[in-house]
Amino acid sequence: MSSQRREYEVLDDIHRLVRVTGAIQGEGPPCDRPEAEIPNRCWDLVYDDGHSAILRTRTEFVDAGFCVTYVGPLSWYEGRPHLDTVNLNWLRIY
Repeated sequence: MSSQRREYEVLDDIHRLVRVTGAIQGEGPPCDRPEAEIPNRCWDLVYDDGHSAILRTRTEFVDAGFCVTYVGPLSWYEGRPHLDTVNLNWLRIY
C-alpha cells in the first residue's frame, strides 16, 4: 500500500475511536506544559510495519521499548496521527 493511500485511510479515522498496538520509541521529551509538576511527554508509537503516531501521555510508567495498546480517539498533529491519553484508561502497557 502506498504511503499516500495509507495517509488518506488514517485521515478518514480522525475523531473516531481507534485501537493501536505498537512499541514506544524515542526519548519522550516534554511536549507541552514543561513547567507542570508532571508534564505530558510525546513518544513515537511505532505500529503496523513501521508506521508511527505521536503518543502523548503524562504517565510515568512508559519508556522506550515498552509495548502499549491505545484505545481512544485519533487526532492529527503536525502532519502525523496523534494519540492523546487524556484518560489513562485508554492506555494498556505491556
